[in-house]
Amino acid sequence: MRLFVGDELYAAELAGAVAAQAARRKRVEAFLDVTDVSLDAAAVDGDRERVTVGVQAQSAEHVIDLDREVVIAGNNTLRRWRCDLVFERAAGAVSNALRGTATGSCPHCQAFDGAADDGRCRACGEHVTGGEYDWVLTRETRL
Repeated sequence: MRLFVGDELYAAELAGAVAAQAARRKRVEAFLDVTDVSLDAAAVDGDRERVTVGVQAQSAEHVIDLDREVVIAGNNTLRRWRCDLVFERAAGAVSNALRGTATGSCPHCQAFDGAADDGRCRACGEHVTGGEYDWVLTRETRL
C-alpha cells in the first residue's frame, strides 16, 4: 500500500492507526458497498497533475474492542456517504502499467521490496511516494 499513498496522507493514517492501537479500539466500516465512482475533476497545477475521484458508498460503522475482539459501538444500519479521493503526480510523469507502482514494484529500479515509511524504495533508496513517477493518493475527504 505504501507505494500508492503520498507522504503526508500516509503520516496522518499511520498516526491514526497508532492512536487506535493505543486506545485498543478501531473504527471499521462493516458491509461496505461502493455504489458509484466518478471522475469529478482533472487539472494541471504548476508542476502537479491532479485528479479527483468521487466515491459513493454505504456501510455500517462499528467500533471494535481490540482486546476482546468484539463490537462495542455501532449497529448494522447502513448509511450512505461520499468521499473524494485526490490523486497527484508530477506534471509530465508517464504511468507505465508494465512497470512501477501499477505492478507493485519500485518505478525507479523495479524492485518488489516496496517503500519504507519514509517513502523511499527499500532496494535503491529513491523517493517514490511523492508522485515523482506515478499517481499517489494525497487526500481523502469524507463528505
